[in-house]
Amino acid sequence: MRILLVTLCLLVLAMAGCTYTLKPEDKALMESAISAGNEAKASAASASSAADKASQEAQSAAQSAGKAESAAARAETAASKAESAADRAERAANRAEMSADTAALAAEKAVKAFEMKQRK
Repeated sequence: MRILLVTLCLLVLAMAGCTYTLKPEDKALMESAISAGNEAKASAASASSAADKASQEAQSAAQSAGKAESAAARAETAASKAESAADRAERAANRAEMSADTAALAAEKAVKAFEMKQRK
């Protein structure tokens, strides 16, 4: 048991003697790596914020596009109704013209009939 304890103590002493001590260059390199990691985190946070903003703008643009599409559909419907009203107005004008022609013919016949009565 003592041999095991002595061996363990020697092993601990050997490990303590073999521990690595940081050189100033290694310490500077490690600090640089930590600084770069912190900068990367900050850049990632900034990129995430920019991505969120871009996503919100894209959603806003999509909503605007939807509204524009809806307005275009309403304008198309209004144009169709206006065209239909114009067609009805044209048909009414044609009927009025036919009525005017019929009235003119009737008036012409009435004048001829009156003239014939005057001649008798």
